[in-house]
Amino acid sequence: MSEVANLNGQRVNLDISDLQVIGICNTCDIDDALFNIPDSFWDLRNEFFCTNCKSRPRERALFSVLETHFPLWYKKELHEHNPVFRGLSVKLKGHNMNYSYSQSKGQADGVDAKYVKGSLEKLDIPSKSKDLFISQDVLNSVDDLVKCLKEVERILKPNGAHVFTVPFVKGANKTKDREFGYDLLKTILKETGMISFVHAIDDARYGIRGLYNEVVVSYKQSK
Repeated sequence: MSEVANLNGQRVNLDISDLQVIGICNTCDIDDALFNIPDSFWDLRNEFFCTNCKSRPRERALFSVLETHFPLWYKKELHEHNPVFRGLSVKLKGHNMNYSYSQSKGQADGVDAKYVKGSLEKLDIPSKSKDLFISQDVLNSVDDLVKCLKEVERILKPNGAHVFTVPFVKGANKTKDREFGYDLLKTILKETGMISFVHAIDDARYGIRGLYNEVVVSYKQSK
């Protein structure tokens, strides 16, 4: 029987007995990818990686959501903030000709024509110019959350979406400082008018298990 824990109002499957060394990695498109399996459930978030592309479970979860809800993502005007230069970020850049990226701290490694200057609070990107905005574990480390949320909303086209991960450390409890709870979605709505949904995926076949792998999709409303 699976071991289940309740963490901040979330039921979490602690069982790793069904995790397999060989699985499907959707970020490097390998059906027999070799996964590193840690000894403990608590290490899955950073140690359950694909040995080929180095993607972590949250990257594979984000791409699963992107592929399901935005199947033509590779044709869209797509911007990623703080790419991790492995796994998902490499796939996005390699498969989308309209891809651009930015970094909050200093210049990005290997700056090229796709690089955009600026922090998330103020990016050198025209208003209403992007269909998709991607970020992985970024909002929990910014200085001014509200300003960043409004900047993403400014950049997105009507009906565009911000697809992102963030550790929901507080779960169903109230956000404190940058330890987010699900009330983050209310903050996004209040400050930007964007409606958000949380997607929680647990799929051992695709190497998606562990804490804080939820993917949020915030939709900019048409005007």
